[in-house]
Amino acid sequence: LLPNFAHQLVLYVAKHLSSAAVPIERLLSPRRTAGMKGSIALVTYISAVYIHYHRIIVFIAAKHAVTAKISACSLLNRERRREKSRVRFMQQ
Repeated sequence: LLPNFAHQLVLYVAKHLSSAAVPIERLLSPRRTAGMKGSIALVTYISAVYIHYHRIIVFIAAKHAVTAKISACSLLNRERRREKSRVRFMQQ
C-alpha cells in the first residue's frame, strides 16, 4: 500500500521515537533538555522533508508512534504502581 520510501520513513520515525532513551512523556513536556529537543527536531525535520510527497502518512505515523509509546509507558507505570502497592500491602 505504502510506497517503499514512505514505508521506510514511517518505520524510521516510529523506531526513533520508540528507542528514545527518555520517555516520550518527558519529550512532550515543556521542560526539555537539549538532547530531547534534538530528538523532536530530527523527527520534525524528517517529517518536513517527506511531507512534500505524503503530507498525511508521516504525520499519522509519528502521531501513532507517540501515542503507542505513551500508552505503553502509562501501562507500564500503572503496573509498577500496582506492584509497589501490593508489596506495601504484604509488608503491613
